[in-house]
Amino acid sequence: MPPTLRAPPAASLLLRTLSTPSSRPRIQAIISLTRTQSTFSTSILPSRRRPHRPSRSSNFSTSKQRCEEQPQKEAAKYSFEDIQRFSEQPQPDRIIVDVREPPELLSPPPRGTSGTIPTSINLPLQSSPDAIFMPPEEFYDKFGYEKPEKETELVFFCKKGVRARAAGELARRAGYQKVGVYAGSIDEWVSKGGKVVKFEG
Repeated sequence: MPPTLRAPPAASLLLRTLSTPSSRPRIQAIISLTRTQSTFSTSILPSRRRPHRPSRSSNFSTSKQRCEEQPQKEAAKYSFEDIQRFSEQPQPDRIIVDVREPPELLSPPPRGTSGTIPTSINLPLQSSPDAIFMPPEEFYDKFGYEKPEKETELVFFCKKGVRARAAGELARRAGYQKVGVYAGSIDEWVSKGGKVVKFEG
């Protein structure tokens, strides 16, 4: 039987990399990796419909083309005005998630913002990259609030948008179908005069 070619699972790779101290500069590269993972073939078995046995390389190219023709759905991209509306008119099926570390939310500028976007929750990506994969009971014990249901839309933001995009990829790998990212994140929010509320921790 021909060998099987598999790409490393994206979620596991993200979790391992985000757990290292030097992970932050590498998050952008990981996002690119997860987006291109769909181009890997899960099998290089020859097609039984063909009278002759094709080479493994040509069959791999055909499988790769099929994957590229059906790209995975990307996270929704939201603007300052969108987040402002979500914050002022919260909905039970949508949660704004701040993935910065607690010290960033407590520190004054320029290191932090001394607060966060109103109605948002804090789910730190750097220190808890596996949070979105936790069982509900373990999640509640760690963070003190219920884990969002899979049907809930999660809208992520951070300082400049890089960690937010990584968090969006993790959420999708964890089974969340509705994922959004505020690319401008807290830097844009503050620069445009968005309201900032005190982070209670």
